[in-house]
Amino acid sequence: MNRVISNLVLLTLFSWMLLIPANSVRAEAPTDEVFQEIERQIKQQEAEQAEANRKAAEEIKRKAEEQEAGRKAAEAQIRAEEARQHAEQEARAAAEAEAQRKEEESRLLREQQQREQFSQYMQNGDLAINKKGYPEALLAYTQALEIFPNDSAALSGQSRAQEYLSVCAALVGEWDWFFGTSAIVSADGKLQAIALIPNQGTWECTDPSQRKFTLNWEVGGWVDTATLSIDGNTVDVINNIGIRFQGWRKGTRSEQPAPKNPLLGN
Repeated sequence: MNRVISNLVLLTLFSWMLLIPANSVRAEAPTDEVFQEIERQIKQQEAEQAEANRKAAEEIKRKAEEQEAGRKAAEAQIRAEEARQHAEQEARAAAEAEAQRKEEESRLLREQQQREQFSQYMQNGDLAINKKGYPEALLAYTQALEIFPNDSAALSGQSRAQEYLSVCAALVGEWDWFFGTSAIVSADGKLQAIALIPNQGTWECTDPSQRKFTLNWEVGGWVDTATLSIDGNTVDVINNIGIRFQGWRKGTRSEQPAPKNPLLGN
């Protein structure tokens, strides 16, 4: 660029010299001062141009640096956003995992408690069956089935308790009894004999699977072992001295004679 300026100045000077008329009486050649001024102007122009170039270069550099800084800032922002999103995802995943872990622990605890409660109900039912507490057994097995509705042992226990309750309840009522007497069997386990010599006592459902009952009379100390028929209308009885007889539920044998007295043979 400086060379171009110098060439332009020299060309201008040369053109100026050419413009002097050839027939000029006094042709004056440029003095040293003129050349020095021209040189000074050239140097000034070169300095101004150099300063302009420097400033332009600095401006270009500044803009490039600004662009680079902006690019780096944008990249840093993107990385920061990605890191934030990643951290949020990890936090959500950790929270979900913790929630699932707690839910699983809670489920396992509930299942363990259910198994323990079920086992307790089953033990209660079995114990009640053994003690002939059939209502209590039925309740215990039913409670067990509320926890595990399809458990075969609980279903079997419930069915057995219901059957035993039904059998035991079937003896309740008024019966034509030994030697023309009547026996009243109450649901509260009490007995009453209607005869010339009244009697009373208690009864027990001793083996419902065999439909067997034990009747204990206070007067005479009689102990009757009774087996209830399937239809629930008759009982085969043998007492503690080996006398056998049959009883009928009141109203089911109107056409039959009263039970005979085996001691008299009639």
